[in-house]
Amino acid sequence: MIGLIFDMDGVLASVGNSYNLSIELTAKHFGAHSTTQDDIVYEKKLGNANNDWLLTQRIIKRKLSKDVPLEDIIKQFEIFYQVNLF
Repeated sequence: MIGLIFDMDGVLASVGNSYNLSIELTAKHFGAHSTTQDDIVYEKKLGNANNDWLLTQRIIKRKLSKDVPLEDIIKQFEIFYQVNLF
């Protein structure tokens, strides 16, 4: 017997690590060089963290007191995400 198991949203691959790595790399790209996975976990525990682009923007602002336009974050995040997905 062969079967497939799906999670709640029907995804066959876990991409959580790719998202977290993209958050970290994007924050570092914009100058928040000390960003770690622990920073991401901390921010997610604060809540309101379902949007990885906004979460990245929040990390950059907290670390650098600097506003980076969301469009710039989205563009760079997607570059890192698409490269790290495979």
